[in-house]
Amino acid sequence: VASGSTGGDASLSLQDRLILASGNKRLRSGLFYSSEYGLQADQAFAEIDVDEWRYSAGLMFVPGSDLIGRRKLLGAGLASQLDTRIDRETLLGSPLPVSLVSRGRVEIVRNGRVLASQVLDPGNHRLDTASLPEGSYEITIRVTEIGAPIRETTQFYTKSARVAPVGRDLVFIYGGLLAREDTRSVLRLTDRPYALAGYAHRWNSHFSTDATVVATDKSLAAQVGGNVFVGDAQLRVAGLGSASGAYGALVQFGLHGQGPLAIAVDLRKIELRGNATIDGLASEDLRRENSLEDDIAD
Repeated sequence: VASGSTGGDASLSLQDRLILASGNKRLRSGLFYSSEYGLQADQAFAEIDVDEWRYSAGLMFVPGSDLIGRRKLLGAGLASQLDTRIDRETLLGSPLPVSLVSRGRVEIVRNGRVLASQVLDPGNHRLDTASLPEGSYEITIRVTEIGAPIRETTQFYTKSARVAPVGRDLVFIYGGLLAREDTRSVLRLTDRPYALAGYAHRWNSHFSTDATVVATDKSLAAQVGGNVFVGDAQLRVAGLGSASGAYGALVQFGLHGQGPLAIAVDLRKIELRGNATIDGLASEDLRRENSLEDDIAD
């Protein structure tokens, strides 16, 4: 993907995704190059499906929670899988509505990297999020229309299996060592252990609950949430607390029908004590180490 604007900076991104499969066993790898970040290894792991369970091991992203973003991990995991369901995409990703006055290109960008790109006609649309990775993270929707300046909106996006289908509970467990995500190298590991476990239950067609626990060598955090579905409307509420003194809350509301009106609201509040991070290790420590390494290299 090459993108830019007249009089502005241009960026180049190259992404390679490889899947080698035999029956219910797969090897997945992903490499990414950008003019801003250089070459990185996104993932390289093996997985096998046994009935409704998926076992995985290697370098991969684990989903985290709504208030603790996904992490890059060298480790192993066990999770329920929904890939054999026809309606799996409607169960996972939160909708991304966009409105165009004229025909144009819409890009979904994260950390300067284009994750997806579509050319759409005028009108209201719901973006295809099938290629977006699982997790909770901030994205930018970049719209380039004919005869109009580029416009960008930033919002949080959540794609997870925490919303269980009716009659099915979902479980996931991951553990391993954290890897640095924003470095100018193919792979950098830390010595920080990380464990994640979650459970989701669908009580009926209108209500579901879920819980997620994150543990590191520095802290323990837990999140509890629930979803209410009424027609084309969905409400999600979640709360989080950690042993490091951090706590947070989340309210999301979406209305996405076939009519001309679409509503998406995301409200979140996080409180930290002193220099604490929400999961006790987290991105600030990793960024500080990366910055120190860059200074040494300079």
